[in-house]
Parts: sequence; C-alpha cells; structure tokens
Amino acid sequence: MRLHPIASFDLSFNSGWHTQFHISFSSITLISGDALVIHEGKLMPSNPQHTYDVEQSLDSIKNLRHYDIENVICYHGGVMKDNVNERIVELSEWPTW
Repeated sequence: MRLHPIASFDLSFNSGWHTQFHISFSSITLISGDALVIHEGKLMPSNPQHTYDVEQSLDSIKNLRHYDIENVICYHGGVMKDNVNERIVELSEWPTW
C-alpha cells in the first residue's frame, strides 16, 4: 500500500523489504530502511536471502527513480551521498535475482 505525499514526505508501507512492515520516508534524503544497503561502499538492493519479497523490493527501487534523492540513509551500511540518483536508476534496471 502506498500513501500519497504528505508535506514533503512519501510514506511507503509493505515494500517487500526483508521485514514485511518496514516503512521509508523520502524527501531529499531517503531513509531507505532495508530497501537499499551499502555494501563495500556501493549502493545495492537488499540481499535476496534476507528479503521478504524480492520482486516487490526491486519494484520499490524502480519507484524511487521518480524522486530527486541526494542522500540515502540505509539501516545496513550507513549513509550514501555520491551519485545517488544515478545509482538508483542503475538499480531500477537490475535483473531479478
């Protein structure tokens, strides 16, 4: 289920990340929850071994390319500030695991 933007935030529920009811908020800085991780300094999709619904998780990443995101705070890996929008576009074309 997706809610429409409230103020400058978009609130998403049940996004297919590795824990079923995680949420994320987005504005210029995305708090990605488990939608994205930073692995070896690179923004990546969630590990499929720990993802509740892999295809839905990848679809959620595709939806992120419509936002102007400058920073991502990941629950696993910290903060990413470099080329975030470009990397999200790359990940939106990621093949199914």
